[in-house]
Amino acid sequence: MTSRTTDATMLELVGRAAGAIGTDGFYRHLLHLLGHAIPHDMGMVMRYPRYAAPDFLHREKFPDRLADLYLTGFYRFDPFYRHWREHRRCGVVPYRSVASADLRRGDYHRFFQRQAEIADELGLFLPNVGQSAIGLFIERSKGRFAAREIERAKAIYPAAAGLHDAHIARIFLD
Repeated sequence: MTSRTTDATMLELVGRAAGAIGTDGFYRHLLHLLGHAIPHDMGMVMRYPRYAAPDFLHREKFPDRLADLYLTGFYRFDPFYRHWREHRRCGVVPYRSVASADLRRGDYHRFFQRQAEIADELGLFLPNVGQSAIGLFIERSKGRFAAREIERAKAIYPAAAGLHDAHIARIFLD
């Protein structure tokens, strides 16, 4: 695939996300934009409320049984959930930057991630209203995200954040 083809596809995906602003399908389109740029096996969009359990806004190739298991309590051990609750920093967040060695030896990694066949994750945290966040996540079942892929996600982030801001504004205007 040529760079010109990739650039044209990326612009088409930006256009689709922009066209979905204010609709229920917006975050699915935003996830497709990220997913097109970086190869992955699964993807999901999570809402991390400040004072409640997280919830799935969209999932791709992530089974219902694992989503249910996560929501029954494993979310409490999710390093991304902890990251948001403790730091509330938006941006690109690789799994290895939030998962301590102790956490990687714990039940979340040994049980939940292995059952979900997640070897590595990459998250984009977008600000939301009321100290909550929206997280776009892509996962790999084998291998880790390379530094160049993390840099690609960082290059995409300003466009994703701008589209997200427009989406939030549109929701509150309607």
